[in-house]
Amino acid sequence: MLRKHHAVIALLALPALGHAKLDTITVVNGSNTLLYIHQGGYAPSQQLKAGQSLRLTYPFSVIPPNETKPLHTSILIATVGGRWLTTPNGFTYLHQPTLCLKTNYVDNKQPNATWTIKKNTTSSKDCLVTGYRQPWWQPENG
Repeated sequence: MLRKHHAVIALLALPALGHAKLDTITVVNGSNTLLYIHQGGYAPSQQLKAGQSLRLTYPFSVIPPNETKPLHTSILIATVGGRWLTTPNGFTYLHQPTLCLKTNYVDNKQPNATWTIKKNTTSSKDCLVTGYRQPWWQPENG
């Protein structure tokens, strides 16, 4: 009789676990180099030194370049290296980062998550920091 009682309690607890909501993400720099963390994959970033961690509130609220209103996103990108270039038509982008990692927390059901970036990690295939148009650029009238 005691075992049946415990089974009922366990089954009642399962639905509550299924509705957990992600609140915070801790990014840990386990590499030996400086990382740049891009919330939503946009140009603004936060530096994360080797051996340090950064705690972020989820969902990420970010104001993309040239925008005034924040948007909410589940994407997080970490980059190393590269160079910011601006084309003659005013488009600025991150050129050839040596590392670009992307993760998406949209399906995460845990209340807290940790993303540890280790040494010798390889880039994600679909990783790209979103570039932006400089506010000074004006299209030619023709």
